[in-house]
Amino acid sequence: MIIAIVNDMKNFMIVLLIGIIGFTCGLYIMQQGLDGKLEPDEMDNERFVGANPVKAFIYTYRMTLGDF
Repeated sequence: MIIAIVNDMKNFMIVLLIGIIGFTCGLYIMQQGLDGKLEPDEMDNERFVGANPVKAFIYTYRMTLGDF
């Protein structure tokens, strides 16, 4: 029964992963556009996604779970 459930979840998990990666790339790229418009002391406060793509992925994954 567990094997059947995992097999059924496989397609959903693939779609979810693609969505998370897409939002990660979008948010990270939008943040890079903000960096040139801010003063150096404001940059640390405005990095809502993270300083690198891995932190951006973790941020997006946590948003998927409902953590704001």
